[in-house]
Amino acid sequence: MALPKLEPAKLELLLQQAAESGISQKHDIAVVDAQPSLEALQEYNIKVTTMGRTVEQDREFFLAAGAAGIYVTNNLIS
Repeated sequence: MALPKLEPAKLELLLQQAAESGISQKHDIAVVDAQPSLEALQEYNIKVTTMGRTVEQDREFFLAAGAAGIYVTNNLIS
């Protein structure tokens, strides 16, 4: 499971929730720098929303999506 690299407090909360729910015992967790995914959206002028919210309004959501894509891409190439 890929998690985006976030501010330490937010990332720690996600990791704690994964441990408490048992997810981290069932799945490997990778912390991924997903900032390049947001930079690509900006570079190619791609406007995305989730439930009407933009990247600026819901940055963590889009970082999570980017983290998953980057993780899969890196592991397919490796």
